[in-house]
Amino acid sequence: ESANTLDQQAAKDFETALEYGPSNFRIHHNLAISLAMKGDYRRAISEFTAAIELKPDYANSYFNRGELYFETQKFPQAEDDYSRALDLNASDPQYYNSRGHCRFMLEAYEDALSDYRRAAELGPDSAVYQTDLADAYQFLGQWEKAANAYRAAVAANSRYPRAYQNASWLMATCPDPNF
Repeated sequence: ESANTLDQQAAKDFETALEYGPSNFRIHHNLAISLAMKGDYRRAISEFTAAIELKPDYANSYFNRGELYFETQKFPQAEDDYSRALDLNASDPQYYNSRGHCRFMLEAYEDALSDYRRAAELGPDSAVYQTDLADAYQFLGQWEKAANAYRAAVAANSRYPRAYQNASWLMATCPDPNF
């Protein structure tokens, strides 16, 4: 069966499960993920909200709802949800990285850099986090920091193409001849 068909069936199964366990936060959470996979973000956000109301100390529901707010360009709501997730679990680098993306879109560049740095610190073996940090430095004209972060990304994963591509862009276009 196609992935789409399986996603449709999963959503139906979670909806059936809700009939028998409407106060189970995990059912709401998993239904929300299933709905998001189908592209029904409005309903997915509603189900994440229900999961949060039932279990307000579950960080992943805030994070996932934040991802949907980000995807739908509701950046202030996304930032709030990422921050709530971080209040509950400050050790997940993805939470910081996603909030960094959000803050970057909100043009809160110093806050975004702080989040990207924290994600890179918590996930030093992630070329993605290192490259996102480097990209932010490059955008802000912090050439040396960008070059160093690209080096860290390549060191973390020498097969991560975006690190090479963006480092090459820095070298080809940087107004500082040192880079």
